[in-house]
Amino acid sequence: MYRATSVILALVIGVCGAVGAGRSYAQDTTTEATAPAYKLDIEFSGKLLKRMKVINRVERIREERFRKSLVDEPGMRSSLQSQGVSLFRDVEWAGERLIPDLHGYTVEALVRGMVARNLARAVPDFAGEIRLKLDRIKVDNHPVAYLRASHSYVVGKLEVRDADGHKIFEDKMTFPLVADFSLDSNYDGPRFAFAQTDESNRVGPVLAHFVEKALERVWPDQEEAIVGPLIIRLAGPDVSTIR
Repeated sequence: MYRATSVILALVIGVCGAVGAGRSYAQDTTTEATAPAYKLDIEFSGKLLKRMKVINRVERIREERFRKSLVDEPGMRSSLQSQGVSLFRDVEWAGERLIPDLHGYTVEALVRGMVARNLARAVPDFAGEIRLKLDRIKVDNHPVAYLRASHSYVVGKLEVRDADGHKIFEDKMTFPLVADFSLDSNYDGPRFAFAQTDESNRVGPVLAHFVEKALERVWPDQEEAIVGPLIIRLAGPDVSTIR
């Protein structure tokens, strides 16, 4: 009796183990299937890399504040509340769309997300390699003093190789931020939506513009599919008319 029970128990454990193993294998397969076919290497210049820890920390704090109250500038809170800030809670904001987990919110993660979404739209079959070096990131009123400048721009170098390793593009580029604005309180389109305060004190908009223009240089025939930043106005005389 004891031996029979042991055999039955062993069979049950074996079946459960097989089911568990099958479930785990399926999850791994799904993960591999959704992974991008291309390779993306992102490098920061020495000066940027030296300050990236504090930049990431400040950006993460401001992003957390924004997700909680839709504003990371204390001086704008009363104005926004009077304008009806809750109207904008349905906007698909770029930060949360690109990096749902706040703990993983970094400059590198932002760029990776922007590249990934654009390639998925414009050249979904691309299976080569992209090497992106960011030499300078400047934002005219960023909390980190090193990033401040008279205007916002990014300087970087982009190299792209096809699946066979042949170089198809290489250039060093500088793109100043050129922002488009919107009053759409429910924007859920493909462009990367940022709040109006982000234009002058966050790295997201200027990086999104750089990624957009850089990828358009590589694939000029896909300009319509490649997207950049859209600045959503949260306050001002026109906003109070939105209902």
